[in-house]
Amino acid sequence: LLLFGFDTTFGQYREDNKSYKTISWNQFFNKLEKNPKLPFFDIRTPGERSDTSAFRNVNIGRIKGALQTDYFDFKSYYPEYLKYKKDTIYLYCSHARRSRRLAKQLADSSFNVVSVN
Repeated sequence: LLLFGFDTTFGQYREDNKSYKTISWNQFFNKLEKNPKLPFFDIRTPGERSDTSAFRNVNIGRIKGALQTDYFDFKSYYPEYLKYKKDTIYLYCSHARRSRRLAKQLADSSFNVVSVN
């Protein structure tokens, strides 16, 4: 059953590992440990990043070194993404839905992008 592009059987979107790559948090932290200058973006809203949400499951803290952008204001942050167009960039959000959507959008624009799920 596909619902909004999400395959509930496998917990993956149609585009996972096709137009962009997906990795686990453990894989991401292993890569970050080997390369501390890895470009990665926290695409949550400022409120989510401040851990003040009434929904405790989105209060997940922050990762030092993350480039902070806002998925819902992507247009104004696009120049920041362009700086890393020749690199592999990593995206994360609170539930991997927005990061997957943005990963697809960026991959369609010739970015090499990975969604951290």
